[in-house]
Formats: sequence, structure tokens, C-alpha cells
Amino acid sequence: MNISEFRVGNLVKAGNTIGEVVTIDSNRYYFVVKNSSGSLNEYDRLTIEPIFIERTMLVNCFGFDKDGKLKISIDSRDFYFQENEGHIILLESNLWPLIHFWDLKTLHQLQNFYYRFKGEHLAYNVKNLEDCKSINLHTR
Repeated sequence: MNISEFRVGNLVKAGNTIGEVVTIDSNRYYFVVKNSSGSLNEYDRLTIEPIFIERTMLVNCFGFDKDGKLKISIDSRDFYFQENEGHIILLESNLWPLIHFWDLKTLHQLQNFYYRFKGEHLAYNVKNLEDCKSINLHTR
């Protein structure tokens, strides 16, 4: 895991919780993470871990449908992100696959890609962060 992939706004595993990165020091050694109760805690980079993509988490927390798809509209053109066995596929509006992102396996990578693709942050349901926490706090 390359620590330089994390950015402010990413959801990460920090200690036993999932939280949003709100600050990263200039040396990328310390991260301030806000948990679902709103508490801010500082963690060193050795204790920050990625969250691996799982369909249940995407459905519960990120607005994906039960089939693991999220509709994205750009300039009146529709696309879909589709979760498939822990990675993401970009689909055209007719649901034909455009690109398989085999290396896009963690939540922060999905958030970063969504931001580059759509130009805005991937919304998540703050109230459901605890649901996300219970789903996936293991590492691979």
C-alpha cells in the first residue's frame, strides 16, 4: 500500500474504526481522522489502512444498488460503476463494459477515481459508517 494514495476526504481504517481523513501533515506521517461520532483523532501512517471494496458496503454506504451498480451522469451521458468480485468495472449506459479496473480494489482508490472521473466527491451516508465498520475491518 502506497501511503501517498490517501487524500483528504478518503475513508480509511484507523485503529478499530472507519473514518474520514480530514488532515494530512506535509510529511504524510500523521493523519487526522474523523469517526462517525464526529471525534477527531490523530494516527501515524503505520496505523492507517485501506478498506477493501465489498458490495454490501457499497450498497449500505455509497448508494450502489443491490446489484452493485452506481449510475453516474456526465454531460448528459450515463455510465455505471459495477462492483464485480472486489473490483470495479466501468459500464456504458447500455451496460456494456468499457474498462475493468482490476487494480481498483480499495475504497480510497474508488473515491479518488470517482473524483477524477466525475469531478466531485463520492457521497456516502455518514449515519451508515458504523454499518461499514462492521462489514469490513479486515486487511488482505
